[in-house]
Amino acid sequence: MHIHVNTASEHLRDFAERLPELFDREGEVLHAGRNTIKAFEAEGERLVVKRFKRPNLLRAVIYTFFRRSKARRSYEHAVRLRALGVDSPEPVAWSEYRRRGLLCDSYYVSRRSDYTPLSQTTARFPRSGDPARAGGLRPLHRAAPRERHRAPGLQPRQHPLGPHPPRAPTASS
Repeated sequence: MHIHVNTASEHLRDFAERLPELFDREGEVLHAGRNTIKAFEAEGERLVVKRFKRPNLLRAVIYTFFRRSKARRSYEHAVRLRALGVDSPEPVAWSEYRRRGLLCDSYYVSRRSDYTPLSQTTARFPRSGDPARAGGLRPLHRAAPRERHRAPGLQPRQHPLGPHPPRAPTASS
């Protein structure tokens, strides 16, 4: 077991240490999918805990010996975002649990915020090439030739090194 708690949230260490037993029995499920996200109240604070999917054997080896766990990276990314002034829920802790020496469970804990989730914010953005989602707006780029927009009499731009020489035939052609 490896637990890291933000120094400003040291009073929540007991909660972070008890996560494996608390997670399945308590909390409000906010998302259940590949990973599970639950809301908790601990020490009078609103918290969100994300339990990451258990890695298969190969990924467990990778996360144990070669890469940081997803929980730890989530915590570190949140710290960086906040340092850059990006509104992001305050990171509280991350924890990793091993079985037979390999990573099996990992949790990321943050304070719960009232920010609009990024998935909801970006849902209103149009997808590339989908004018219907943009309320009838056309994409910002067009496939029309550039010469069409040039003033009469101007020549197309030339490459600074001149025209490209023809390619030499390859063995496959």
